[in-house]
Amino acid sequence: MRRLYTASAIACNEPRVFFPLYQNKEHFDQSTNNVDSVTTPEVNSKLKELVKTGHLEDARQVFDTMSYRDVVTWTTMISGYVNASDSSEGLSLFSKLWVEPNVGMDPFVLSVALKACGLNLNVTYGELLHGYSVKTGFVNSVFVGSAILDTYMKIGRIWDGCKVFDEMPLRNVVSWTAIITGLVRAGYNHEGLRYFSEMSRTREEYDSYTFAIALKACADTGALDYGREIHTQAMKKGLDVSSFVVNTLATMYNKCGKLKYGLCLFERMTTKDVVSWTTIITTYVQMGQENHAVQAFLRMRESEVCPNEYTFAAVISACASLARMEWGEQLHAHVLALGGCGEEAFKFLAWMRREGPKPTEFAVASVLSVCGNMAILDQGKQLHAYVLSIGLEHTAMIRSDAESMIRNMPYNRDDVVWSTLLRACRVHGDAERGKRAADQILELDPNCAGAHIAMSNIYAAKGRWRESAVVRKLLRSKGVIKEPGWSWIKVKDQVSAFVAGDRTHPKCVNIYGILDLLASREEVAVQETSSFLFDAEDLQKFELLYPLEV
Repeated sequence: MRRLYTASAIACNEPRVFFPLYQNKEHFDQSTNNVDSVTTPEVNSKLKELVKTGHLEDARQVFDTMSYRDVVTWTTMISGYVNASDSSEGLSLFSKLWVEPNVGMDPFVLSVALKACGLNLNVTYGELLHGYSVKTGFVNSVFVGSAILDTYMKIGRIWDGCKVFDEMPLRNVVSWTAIITGLVRAGYNHEGLRYFSEMSRTREEYDSYTFAIALKACADTGALDYGREIHTQAMKKGLDVSSFVVNTLATMYNKCGKLKYGLCLFERMTTKDVVSWTTIITTYVQMGQENHAVQAFLRMRESEVCPNEYTFAAVISACASLARMEWGEQLHAHVLALGGCGEEAFKFLAWMRREGPKPTEFAVASVLSVCGNMAILDQGKQLHAYVLSIGLEHTAMIRSDAESMIRNMPYNRDDVVWSTLLRACRVHGDAERGKRAADQILELDPNCAGAHIAMSNIYAAKGRWRESAVVRKLLRSKGVIKEPGWSWIKVKDQVSAFVAGDRTHPKCVNIYGILDLLASREEVAVQETSSFLFDAEDLQKFELLYPLEV
């Protein structure tokens, strides 16, 4: 029976299937009492799988229900909590192990508990475990010694950590990296580099993190020559392809005044993360090339890498140096959205549309990204958010997302929403999507002249003259008259209003004469014909020369 339960549990691929097999407490106790050495490793293996996949609650349920636990069982559960950044619970569980009569300690569980002390900054517990390690002889284990060293470094007992390191009989790359990292992070860069040099003489194998922390020390002290030596060592060991090392190298060269070296390293990188982009943006700012910094930020967003607070600090500094307030405002909306301030981001975006600069695709995309978290808004605000977002889809170039958004709206869609999408489709000549939007508008309002006119414009712009004419004839057959669009112009504090082909102005002859003169001299830029509506049956030569939408 005992082996049957264990085998059944091991056969389960879904972590959450494991625990229900033992919910019959009576059968579970029968299957785990006096468990032999064959069954226990199998159960521990399944427990480790649950912990590794992040199902700590399920793993703890299994752990608490077990009648027998060996040191591996305890170590698996404690390390699960510590690795999940719950060091307090890890130490609490270790305290229970401490008084467990039938389970002995080993170096591995002790090193995990020491790691928890360092993460939790628990000085008292760390000193207690250090003393216990000396008493039991576990301190001679490279795992325990490295964990004690790392704990002292993290709680700020730098020189106690150095003493532990100097007394260690065995050292590995973890030990060396711990001592160098602790010293450099505490500001003792020269001492950290001294230990790195000593490590080089022992021919101990490096890892990318060891190189990176040594390069940081070179950057902080301006030790360019030593940094170049470390760069050479990294190249020999093939670690110069690591983004972690390359980012630190670029930072080191930048801080040492060799900005072009940092730029060269960046361009050679095959994979660029947020640290890489932030470093290059900062480099451009330091070189006084703020325009390049802004362009690098745009490239970063195109590569779908999400900026962090340091990235924003650098690019906003660039905008300030360029006195580009409108760019700073775009970034402001971007920061609000990424910071989870959805409602504030929408309000700011709305203000930008009314009074500020036209929002860019990045500002809009950022605000759209928080739509899913806007449950706190009432329906009126949600509708405003939808209309606002869709109205800018031609800027963001995601009209398909806009159409999908409209169709999935949780309340009735009115003609205002579809008209906004239709205008965006007209700007980009998206005839198919525009036709779908126009059909929705006409279903809500069959006499809407604007939908017919917009579709006629779209077809004309695409050179589909026959379809454009059909739409215009359909409009006429319905007897729908479009209200003429008025325009205003202010000259010397005097405002003049007019419509397309207007001849009511007392000086209209002189006005059209000047327009003829300007057009003939080709001193004005004539707008593309794709912006206007053509119908060969109605438009005369004069109207083609001065086209306005009808």
